[in-house]
Amino acid sequence: TSPNPGSVTANAASAIGCGSFTANWTTSSNATSYHLTVGTTSGGTNVYNANVGNVTSFNVTGLSQGTTYYYRVYAVNSCSNSAWSGYISLTTLATPAAPSTNAASGITSSQFNANWTSVTYANSYYLQVSTSSGFGSTIFNANVGNVTTRTITGVSCGTYYYRVYAVGTCGNSGWSDVRTVNIGGSSSTQTWTSPGQYTFTVPACVTSITVDVRGARGGTGGSYNGYSNRGG
Repeated sequence: TSPNPGSVTANAASAIGCGSFTANWTTSSNATSYHLTVGTTSGGTNVYNANVGNVTSFNVTGLSQGTTYYYRVYAVNSCSNSAWSGYISLTTLATPAAPSTNAASGITSSQFNANWTSVTYANSYYLQVSTSSGFGSTIFNANVGNVTTRTITGVSCGTYYYRVYAVGTCGNSGWSDVRTVNIGGSSSTQTWTSPGQYTFTVPACVTSITVDVRGARGGTGGSYNGYSNRGG
């Protein structure tokens, strides 16, 4: 007659996927096989409840994404069964939800930082930047890794749009909302000094301006720092 099987300890699950995982446990002395139960509650057997043979791991399949499961095991031989092991819980992977964009930061006349929220189950994020809200063409279109910000360079005065989706093991999320970024540059004060002195503000994004000087005393044409004027 064989002695009763020794105790068995359930170990952490491995190879956790979108619809499967591997249950693991220790070897029990005198065991000839092991009985495994898996449920969606502790003590539950609604997912799996069977003898799995003389092994110390078992691949459980056909599961739902993003669901918590519990498993435990006992050892079996011809004389009796061991006590139950403790429970191990785990949550299967799932397709990530769509991230949300955050307001752009670090805006200058030539670059800005695109920002977004992190989401569970994301391994990385895919970013698009365009001058069109419909993204018919893009100035940036790439996976940026597992980050929540990206500096976009080489832009100039105008309006830009960005959106992002999460990339996961079980699939990709939908697109985020679309964020608008206005690159305005900074206004500047310019002084024109011929024939008199005139000070005016050059609005952001303006690269040239014509100053029309009119008054009792005539003026002559001149220019300053690339900003032209015409007398009158």
